[in-house]
Amino acid sequence: QQIKTELLFSKPAYANYLDDCVEEAVTTFNHAGFADIFKPASETQTYNEMPLLFQQKKQGVYGIIDRVIKSASEITIVDYKSHQLDKNESAQDVAATFSSQLAYYRSGVSKLWPGLAIKTGVLFTHQKEIVWLE
Repeated sequence: QQIKTELLFSKPAYANYLDDCVEEAVTTFNHAGFADIFKPASETQTYNEMPLLFQQKKQGVYGIIDRVIKSASEITIVDYKSHQLDKNESAQDVAATFSSQLAYYRSGVSKLWPGLAIKTGVLFTHQKEIVWLE
């Protein structure tokens, strides 16, 4: 409500857009296909907007991971993308363009929890589709 109130004063034309964004977030969170991401088993640990800073090949790497789910045997990294895909774009192809970003996340997380399997995915919130990357 506070964001909407501030938006109404500064940029009233965006008020409907904010409602659409909130609706997209809520329906993504409640989507049955994403229960393992947003409602994982109680023994897992979850991290939202997890900052990551590490050194790789003498260069500092910094990022913020949208969602990390850690179980006893596996870590799942999920990056959210809210933009709409064009009808001639495949989610798989677009997700592949983020593979370098997710490789950095994978590398950093492996330093935090060595020895655990790591799975990475790009979640397209508008399309309600997740693409798992290797």
